[in-house]
Amino acid sequence: MVRNGKTGGTNNLPQPAMTLEEAVRFYGWEHLAPGTQQCRWYTLRRFGLLGLKPGEAEKPTLYGKHNTKRRDASILNKVFGFDFYVPNAEPHRYELPTDEQLSRALGRKHGLYTALMAYAGLRVGEACAMDRSYLNGNFIDVQYSLRDGLRRKAKTTGMVRIPNWLVEWVQKADFYYPECHNVSKSLRLDGLNPHQLRHFYATTLINTTSNLEMVRRQMRHTNIATTLRVYVEVGIELEDIDHIQPPGFAA
Repeated sequence: MVRNGKTGGTNNLPQPAMTLEEAVRFYGWEHLAPGTQQCRWYTLRRFGLLGLKPGEAEKPTLYGKHNTKRRDASILNKVFGFDFYVPNAEPHRYELPTDEQLSRALGRKHGLYTALMAYAGLRVGEACAMDRSYLNGNFIDVQYSLRDGLRRKAKTTGMVRIPNWLVEWVQKADFYYPECHNVSKSLRLDGLNPHQLRHFYATTLINTTSNLEMVRRQMRHTNIATTLRVYVEVGIELEDIDHIQPPGFAA
């Protein structure tokens, strides 16, 4: 008997050991991004469902925190055709970085990529894919993300206004397309993580401006509801972005 997950049911079907690569072939996930493949494989492994097809798997009981159950419900519905209710995600509350943490991170090898996340709101893969060709005046044209050494279309695209000091840094920089995990590892030295920096950027915008639509555009959210749901209160005119700067910066 094979137990389906921590608190789920059981079934008498054999449960073969299955690697990620085997699961990708078995379930036909070749068209999915590597991160999505990994996430689906991990969820099926947690519930003891690897190697089972729709109609063979018994519906398990979800467990864990709200967003974990939401993720698992969505994946299990897609793979096995279950009818789990998928609620809205609960916003993750990040502790904002201190001036000291930011100063140290900006001074490290990957400092420019840190700046692009903290002061332009780029995701780590988008920052790692960056080079001067993205720059158009005071705007960055975000179109790609670096994943597994390859440039792929970014999760959300669009033009992002950046402050003058960051424009000058980008113009003078030697870009080298670092691996995302190396940038993340460097941030951890200062107790930071990439999405924390994106959250910091959104909070900085919110505390700088009263223009909700401008915040939505800068964050490249598809609709204002996303901005409101994740960041609650917003409040920037394009010119205001020029006044956003790192700790200790002298214009």
